Amino acid sequence: MIVPLEILRGLLYVAALFPIIASLSGDHKSSFIAVFLVLFLVGGFIPLISRPSIPPVILPFHTLEILADSLVYGFILSKILAAGGLSRNAGKHV
Repeated sequence: MIVPLEILRGLLYVAALFPIIASLSGDHKSSFIAVFLVLFLVGGFIPLISRPSIPPVILPFHTLEILADSLVYGFILSKILAAGGLSRNAGKHV
């Protein structure tokens, strides 16, 4: 039951982040930073701090976990989603 849910979650992330990456005209670093910030702030940090049921002692550790998760996902998604744009642009410079 968990695997189909995670696949759906991944597809939703790609669908939400693709327009952001497509609208960026910078390099991989700017794509990575934009994707990372969206994943961390909107997808993890804001929902985390808005839940009063989480004990304050756990917040720093869970924030670091979400930060690390968002860094990895942001890096991978920015590389995958920006790869198509780079191959199209490579032909224009030749």
